[in-house]
Amino acid sequence: MKITAHQYNHSIATHKGKNQAIVFGKILEDSQKDALVWDVERGAPNKIMERPWQCCNCIGDWHYNNDTYERNGYKSAATVVKLLVDIVSKNGNMLLSIPLRADGTFDEKEEAILKEFGAWMKVNKESIVGTRPWKKFGEGPIADSDIAINAQGFNDGQYTKAGSSEIRFTQKGNVLYATALAWPDNMQLSIKSLATERISSVELLGYGKIPFTQSSDAFAVTLPKKVNTIAPVLKNNRHALSLKAWRLFSYLTTVKFSLMLKLFS
Repeated sequence: MKITAHQYNHSIATHKGKNQAIVFGKILEDSQKDALVWDVERGAPNKIMERPWQCCNCIGDWHYNNDTYERNGYKSAATVVKLLVDIVSKNGNMLLSIPLRADGTFDEKEEAILKEFGAWMKVNKESIVGTRPWKKFGEGPIADSDIAINAQGFNDGQYTKAGSSEIRFTQKGNVLYATALAWPDNMQLSIKSLATERISSVELLGYGKIPFTQSSDAFAVTLPKKVNTIAPVLKNNRHALSLKAWRLFSYLTTVKFSLMLKLFS
């Protein structure tokens, strides 16, 4: 902690009184998280964290490894997206390492992964960048499981198994994003957590507006087509009015309409 204090004081002294330094630490006690950003190596907690945190991960080994290249041992672009979406839904940030060869270049397999991941982000980045966690991070078998962190992390293998029933949420203003961590085979998506949300319209990012239904059990859409190779993102535009305000508005509208009927009857 003395080293951390020195780093912050030095940053304040060299940046006109403002601290611009961040210190990360692994296997932290709660009191230490007041001063350091918790870093989880190759893993994630299975709940929303009050404080921002970070996952450090790699598509292969922490250094370039020819054996990993030869056996196709890299994480796929789909796996990277699953991990990223899950982490952001829990108030986290992902630091992703791409191991480089001795000459400082990446190989063609890494390039293909980055291009596929980049294509997904180009269309769906609004569901990631500048968003905040919703009241719950997600739903699905993995979201409902008790997934422990091993030492400083090392549980990301649990999340790479996620299918289309695994949903993750983020929000920005009146927009609530829902990402299925894979495309459903039947192109039907049902989300229980959105059954009672006041949603005015729904967009499939990369496509446009699509119809939706809501019942007491679930929110449901039929996805028109696969617009990327990895995962669909729904942009749910919510009514600006709160539920209490909406009920008041509905009541006043009903009263006004009743009075008009009486006047013209």
